[in-house]
Amino acid sequence: MQNQTDFEQNYKETIEKYSKSVNSGSLTLYDDISLKSLQFLEHLNVHNILIWACDKAEFSTIPLNITQLTVNVCKSVEVSDLQHMTQLILLQIMSSPLKDCQPLKRFVNITRLSLIDTKLENVDGLKGLLKLNDLVIHQNNVNDINSLQYLTNLTKLNLSQNNIIDISALRHLTNIQELYLNQNQIIHINALTTFSKLKSLELFNNYVQDIQPISKHLNFDKYRIGVQQMPSQNHSLLANKIQVIHKINSLDIQKIKQQQLKKEVVVRQSVHSTIQKMKNCNLDFSCQISNLFQLLFTNGSQ
Repeated sequence: MQNQTDFEQNYKETIEKYSKSVNSGSLTLYDDISLKSLQFLEHLNVHNILIWACDKAEFSTIPLNITQLTVNVCKSVEVSDLQHMTQLILLQIMSSPLKDCQPLKRFVNITRLSLIDTKLENVDGLKGLLKLNDLVIHQNNVNDINSLQYLTNLTKLNLSQNNIIDISALRHLTNIQELYLNQNQIIHINALTTFSKLKSLELFNNYVQDIQPISKHLNFDKYRIGVQQMPSQNHSLLANKIQVIHKINSLDIQKIKQQQLKKEVVVRQSVHSTIQKMKNCNLDFSCQISNLFQLLFTNGSQ
């Protein structure tokens, strides 16, 4: 214990003696001691700070002019301590617990926000961040996304690996160009009919059975839709996917099991000709190759 105290005292004296001023585009802080060292600096000109692997992320010593902050692998994060950083335009919190994002509502100038593996359960605190154009809420415990309907400037939204069932609130986000909803519990995707600007959509590992509601409205550059295993239920998703791919140039079919490749799946002649022109086609070989080729590269009229 005494050795640790002596080390910290020597560290403090070194900072006070040699580091009165820091000018840098980026600064990485790896532990609690280096976080504390900021309070000894008279001048700190840093736009981007990365806090890595600490017991508790202390923000009180971080200067007000910070515009980009990343917190990664910290055991404790007190977001309320961030409230003085009103100039933040980018905030990333990863692999650090953050069950409440209410304090984030003060960051009205933020344009990019990533909350990854934070155990987040509620996103109500984000509804006032109207300048957001890039939002990532990945690998959390979120199930209610109604508060996101106000973020109409979003062009990129990643909500993958949560517990989301209802995405009806997304219908208001008509500027979305990239949407990632992988590994949720989504069944209905009617809300996406308003997404006329959508270029990339990922929906694999959900419970979607019918994409017909969006097939006439969307023109995808990238299109990845898969399904969860739902025993004793008949999937219509595979047939629908095949029937609407005439608008895309890249196809990635995942998680399609052998039992889903049934004879009632009909591949139309127009789709057959489209597949031949496709630039990229990735077919997960959990499907048996013989049946897959029979479905995709024949008229499939049996």
